[in-house]
Amino acid sequence: MAKNSKKKEAKEEKQEARELNTIKEVAIETVASDNVKNSVNDFDDEEFHLPAKQKEVQQKYMELQMVDAQLKQIQKQMMSMEGQMEEIKAIVETLTELKSIEVGKELYVPITSGVFVKAVLKENEKVLVNVGSNTVVLKSVEEAKDLINRQLKEVDKVKLQLLEEFQRLALKSENLEKEMMGLVS
Repeated sequence: MAKNSKKKEAKEEKQEARELNTIKEVAIETVASDNVKNSVNDFDDEEFHLPAKQKEVQQKYMELQMVDAQLKQIQKQMMSMEGQMEEIKAIVETLTELKSIEVGKELYVPITSGVFVKAVLKENEKVLVNVGSNTVVLKSVEEAKDLINRQLKEVDKVKLQLLEEFQRLALKSENLEKEMMGLVS
């Protein structure tokens, strides 16, 4: 009977050691900081309270993963906003140049991305502007530029809001990493 008891104890000790190693590996994989990785490797196995700390580390890990995913999404949105802003600036520049082109001059006009047709400029003071819902209105070049500049300001405003959210989440990510480091050291 004592032999079975010793086998059972040895088996339980091995299981606890495996669980502890699993927790160490999860903590190492979840935290980008080299300091945290070093702290995980320096665990004192006897001082580590497995169930409570495991749950807390897992919770912090999941929260950190969610924050990192949000940061990546915001980065993509900010890059998209940059592209939109560049397009809008190019439109303003084209409208500015339009006034200097002589009426009657032949031009290549895009009809879709990368496809152009030859056309003759009949008007350089007024343009048709899509104002939404497939509605087009005639505006002076200056009115069109004002409208587009307002759009540029709106895009810039949204971009600044995204930047603020990015900074807030980056700080939260940093704090989560510090909390995880505290749990594993």
